[in-house]
Order: sequence, then C-alpha cells, then structure tokens
Amino acid sequence: MSPTVNRRRAPPSAALTERGSLQKAHHATVDSVLKDFKLLSRRLSTMATAMADETQILDRLHYKSKNQHRSSLFSRRVSEVRRYSHRLEDFQICGLVDDLRQSFFGKMEGSNHKQMKGSWSHYPDELYVSHVRANMGSVLMLLKKTHTVLCKAFKSFSLAMQTGAFIQLILTLTAITSRLATLVEEMIELVKLVIPVVDRVLAIFKLEITGTEKLTEPATSRSALTMLPESSVKPLVTIERKVLVKPSAVRSGEQPRKKKKIKKDAIDDIFGF
Repeated sequence: MSPTVNRRRAPPSAALTERGSLQKAHHATVDSVLKDFKLLSRRLSTMATAMADETQILDRLHYKSKNQHRSSLFSRRVSEVRRYSHRLEDFQICGLVDDLRQSFFGKMEGSNHKQMKGSWSHYPDELYVSHVRANMGSVLMLLKKTHTVLCKAFKSFSLAMQTGAFIQLILTLTAITSRLATLVEEMIELVKLVIPVVDRVLAIFKLEITGTEKLTEPATSRSALTMLPESSVKPLVTIERKVLVKPSAVRSGEQPRKKKKIKKDAIDDIFGF
C-alpha cells in the first residue's frame, strides 16, 4: 500500500519577535538562511510555473476527449495524473517558502519583494517554523507519489501507442506526462534542499533554550598553560649546553719549547726595545 499523503494544513498565526531579542551569535545564521531561501524560492517558482502550464494543457485535452474516451484505460490514467497535479498546486510549495521568508521582515500579509531586499527585522516563533517543516515533509511524500504515478502513466501511454488507435492524442499525452515527470523529479531535489534550511532555523530555537552559542572557539594554549601549576608545565624544547674542552697541545712528559730571544742591537738598547 502506498503511504498516505496528508493535505496542506492551515498555517497557524505566526508570533513575530523583534530582531533584538535574538542572540547576536545567531544573526549570521539567519542571514545565510534567508539567502538560501531567496535562491530556492526562485527555482521553485520557475518549476511551479512550468508544471501549471503542463497541467493546464492536460486539462484541456481531458475536457475535449472525456466523453469519447471515458471508459478507456488511458483516460483513467489521465484522470489520475490530473488529480495528483492539482494536489501539488493546492500545496503551493513556493508560497510556503515565501511566507516563511516574509516572516523575517515583519509582515505576514502579502509578499513585498522590495521590503525583503533590506535587512530582516523580526523572526517567527518555533510553532510556525515547525508547521512549515511538517508541510515540507508532506510535500516531499506527495512529489514522490506523483512521480510514481507519472511513470506508470508514461508506460501505459507507450503501450497504447503500439495499437495505433488515437495515436495523435496518445502521443500528446505521452509528451506531457514525460515533461511533468521531469519537472516533478527536479522539484523533489529542490524540496530536499529546502528541508535542511528549515531545520537550521529550528536549530536556532534549540540553541536559544539551552543558552549555547552556535560556534564556540577553543581556549588558546597559552591561557591553558598559565592556569596549570609550574610542576606540570613542561618546556616544549629542552636545550642542553655542554662545554667542550680542546685537547692541550702539550703532551704529557714533554717540556714546552722555549721561544728564541731575538738579539738586540745598540739602537734597541737606546730606545728601550
């Protein structure tokens, strides 16, 4: 049996707190999170727009041919693909990320992209962020189930083309299903990137409760050494000095040679040399 996919739950009202209430050690984390949300939101918006276009084409084909092909197998496959595609639209994946990002700028109603270009001034409560995290988990399950449905529909349409009946319609449905499967696969990878970013926001609340900072620098070795007793402090390098005595040129048993006196002349005697 396939896992049950919950529909999107109504978001609770977010309790916004001013930026000054958050420890300064977490400000850099929030800046990094908002930067990641901005990039992921753009990519999600592009994928959602492309999926909406393909779903709209699929709806038009279904409405035009539902009376003629209502009892056929490929028509039931089309209905299943449409049902899962519309459920993805109801989740509004890009809206979840934009709302969470908007909550850091004070206002929850509407999406003002000009306001989100400045510095963030607030942050949401843990309950609201946990709700977004739960919805992202449900979205990921729904995307995986939708991808499975699309793959089965693609195989069914490929087999139906071999009969040659309604070849133009089935060929168009095969192309749309293939395109949707590719978009859903890319959407799965994006949601897998969004979830760790939301987890980083939740980690801030846990650090706030414990009162610990994000990064703790280790104490320097010099301060640690000064706190130890002198007996336990060992020098890093031991220098040993030795005095080397040169062997004497005079050997034992030998008498030193006397220097020859230079014979003085009369001039040396006069000047005292």
